[in-house]
Amino acid sequence: MATRRLCLKITNGIYLRLLSIARHLFEALYSDLERAVEDLSELLEQPIESEYIPVLRQKVTDKSVYVQKRNEILLEDTAKGYLEERWKWNDVVIDTL
Repeated sequence: MATRRLCLKITNGIYLRLLSIARHLFEALYSDLERAVEDLSELLEQPIESEYIPVLRQKVTDKSVYVQKRNEILLEDTAKGYLEERWKWNDVVIDTL
């Protein structure tokens, strides 16, 4: 959840200003990260039964690694897009949390 909140705070401060392809790519990356975080949250909220702990641990580990990687990709692409002037920072940042 902390990763998601940080990502939301960062990405709510930008808007895309060029081709819709860039906007769609950004939205796809963001949507994938958001879905993965929700999946991870659901895994963590499941009741824990002792016989399924190894399976649950593996699923949580796999999903955590996936979320971390998707977060890195989104942040790297956001920074690269800013440097390439595909989008710029909005002067007004609205904290929705």
